[in-house]
Amino acid sequence: MDIKDLSYELTVSKIVPETDEAASFFFSIPEPLKTKFNYKAGQFITLIFNIDGQEVKRSYSLSSSPALNEEFSVTVKRVKNGLVSNHLLNSVKVGDRLLSTPPAGLFTPKNLDTPRLYLLFAAGSGITPMYSIMKTVLHSHPESQVMLVYSNRNEDQIIFKKEISQLQSTYTSRLKVFYCFSQPSQPCEYQGRLSPHHLHKIWDHLKDISITQEAYLCGPDGFMETAKAFLSTCGLTQDHIFQESFTTNYSSKKSSDPELSVEADWVLIGDQSKKSSPKELEVVLDGETSTIPYNGEQSILEVLLENGKNPPYSCMDGACMACLGKVCDGLVYQEDQGVLADENIADGETLTCQARSLSKKVRIDFDNF
Repeated sequence: MDIKDLSYELTVSKIVPETDEAASFFFSIPEPLKTKFNYKAGQFITLIFNIDGQEVKRSYSLSSSPALNEEFSVTVKRVKNGLVSNHLLNSVKVGDRLLSTPPAGLFTPKNLDTPRLYLLFAAGSGITPMYSIMKTVLHSHPESQVMLVYSNRNEDQIIFKKEISQLQSTYTSRLKVFYCFSQPSQPCEYQGRLSPHHLHKIWDHLKDISITQEAYLCGPDGFMETAKAFLSTCGLTQDHIFQESFTTNYSSKKSSDPELSVEADWVLIGDQSKKSSPKELEVVLDGETSTIPYNGEQSILEVLLENGKNPPYSCMDGACMACLGKVCDGLVYQEDQGVLADENIADGETLTCQARSLSKKVRIDFDNF
């Protein structure tokens, strides 16, 4: 099934500049689609565009909060040479109709009905899902608390600066905010990239809080790895640390010759009788079939993006199913199951952001399930 078969037209009702590099896009949801576009804090939508005759898809986290009945919105930061972000910020205007999939994703706050301290770590545009989560927790769950650590280049790049300040005034005893600037315009307490030194100082502010802690991370891989490593030293297990990623960070355990070694904990998807050295990737995408040389060293999604293709994707970390594809020929592996259900694997479906080939030829179909 083509992703466009699962998408709907939404009208841009308002555009609000947030910084000189970012803006929020608000959408009016037609009454017949309101149930379909119900969402949870932290989820995303995938927007579909035709730019200069090329169909492209990009996923953006929702910045509105379902608990506050706010107008449905996403917030987009300009990416240098980014095709879609520049198109949105330069060309899209109020009244335009954009094609969007319904909300999806698993980067949502857990255990909302039990008092929690939600530790939110964001960098740059990674604040978008955090802003939705923060508003939802503070408004709807009065026994829970929120700590936000937000990293930017400087003060001018803080997205939602005024709104976060208002939340601090409203929820003085329940919300703590710490800003970290890599290139501040004036001296500040947390200067430079996020570091264990910063985090130790921040953690001192939490020593009297005894409720269960859950951490949510969104930003560049290095930023999230620093936060994760520190949180582990503070006693948080992986079951209480969740992340949304905009970049790839793969560490393959695969030997140089897949014919000789398959790790015991790999998830194999496809025809295991075809296990051999990878040489070719065939992909069915948007009604077209393409063949690409492929040695299996990168994920299938990464290879497609490097070859100018536009497959659907979002988190790049196996935490959603936006990049789902079907293995129609050959064999692939994932280092873990991620969010796939056993039924997905039985049907030959794989997360292409995680999957690598284990056969001479692998054929992935994004269109037909």
